[in-house]
Amino acid sequence: MTFYSLIDDLRTFANQHPQLQSFAFGPTEEVDLAKKGEDEYPLLYAVPGSVVIDRGEMQITLDLIVAQPYFDETREEALMQMLQIMGDVIAFATQSTNQDNGLPYSILSEPPFSCEPFLVRFDNALIGWGCSMVFGSDHVNNLCLAL
Repeated sequence: MTFYSLIDDLRTFANQHPQLQSFAFGPTEEVDLAKKGEDEYPLLYAVPGSVVIDRGEMQITLDLIVAQPYFDETREEALMQMLQIMGDVIAFATQSTNQDNGLPYSILSEPPFSCEPFLVRFDNALIGWGCSMVFGSDHVNNLCLAL
């Protein structure tokens, strides 16, 4: 299943990255420190977006967020660190999906990638960057396969 493979590969990337401490998937409001422990940050968080199913292809949009709490650090330092990690995420997405490596999806988004600051105040402040990416895969739109 392509959607599961994509999420699982992002989880594996986060687990192998030297600075990322965790990966999570879900709505943005679940990124809150009250729901996660401090030891899980910085994290890579995938927010599901739209899925377009067409003849022969499926396009999956994910908003990817790299964030950490900031307490004693300045916002500038925290943003700089998270932007460096977001660069690693973009490199992973573009390089690993555009090579002949047997993955069941590829990235459809084209550079340049636009990263938006992620400044959210829950019980504690989270800071980082978000980037929307579109991944594509082959899709057979066949009712017989669903039965």
